[in-house]
Order: sequence, then structure tokens, then C-alpha cells
Amino acid sequence: MMPCEDYKIRPARTGEAGLLGDLAMRSKAHWGYSAGFMEACREELSYSEKQLVSGDMCFFVLEHARKIIGFYTLIRLAQAEAELEALFVEPAFIGKDAVSFRAAW
Repeated sequence: MMPCEDYKIRPARTGEAGLLGDLAMRSKAHWGYSAGFMEACREELSYSEKQLVSGDMCFFVLEHARKIIGFYTLIRLAQAEAELEALFVEPAFIGKDAVSFRAAW
């Protein structure tokens, strides 16, 4: 397991919406869903630049070696309340170092 300091959590940046959608698709596909089901999920797993800068949604990415390997999204429910909307991890990291960065998130 790699130490937590090998990972960096930061807010998603403008221009990363497409990367996050692609990562979400790869991550979901890892679990063996059919191509038809994955295609049906494409719109739901796509993110826009508008969503990235929305005050109602907060996107955070997990980086390792300056590469995005995961992300999560929070939706603001109230001033001091949010709900986890999405959490996706690159398939190469699923089941490997997940414990170390799960604790960091």
C-alpha cells in the first residue's frame, strides 16, 4: 500500500469535465456491465464544465503522480449539508491502493 502523501486531493479544474466523464465510464465498465447498459449510462456519467463550476456541486479529484486516478462529487443540500453524488476510481487502482486514499477522502 502506498502512503497517503503519495496522493493529492484537489478541487476539479475547468477543462476536466470530459476527463471525469471518461473516468466514470471506465470505472463503471470495470464491473462487467454490458456495452448496451454502459451506453445507456453515458449521459448520466457525463459532466459539463457548467457543473464543474456550479455552486450546487463540488467536484474533487484524486491525483497520483500528477494523473487523475479518481474523483468524487458532492451535491449541496443546505448551507452546511452535502450528499455524495458520485465516486469513481480508475480500474487499475480498484482493489489495490483504495484503502489508503479512501481514508483520505
